[in-house]
Amino acid sequence: MSARFAALNRGKGVLEADLRGAEGRSAVRELVRGADVLLHSLAPAKVAGLGLDAGTVAALRPGLVYAQASGGGPGLSTDYPSRRTPAWPHCWRRTGCRRAPPC
Repeated sequence: MSARFAALNRGKGVLEADLRGAEGRSAVRELVRGADVLLHSLAPAKVAGLGLDAGTVAALRPGLVYAQASGGGPGLSTDYPSRRTPAWPHCWRRTGCRRAPPC
């Protein structure tokens, strides 16, 4: 791990939660209660179906900064042309060179 990666990610934790189950959604809601920011890249309808939409999480944590990183544009729906193309895989997976650890 490079010094740059360590510095940029200092104090961050990682959580993997299966949002399809009640236990995973409950774990995320509990984290939201103590969070300052919630950033997601899911479609609005999907987030609403999971009970993690802006209105719901605002009730859990007033003052929470709620942000959506949409790869398909505002109001991400099921009828935009590249809806099946991943928009962010290069950001989520590749933080360094192909054959090297993150830098």
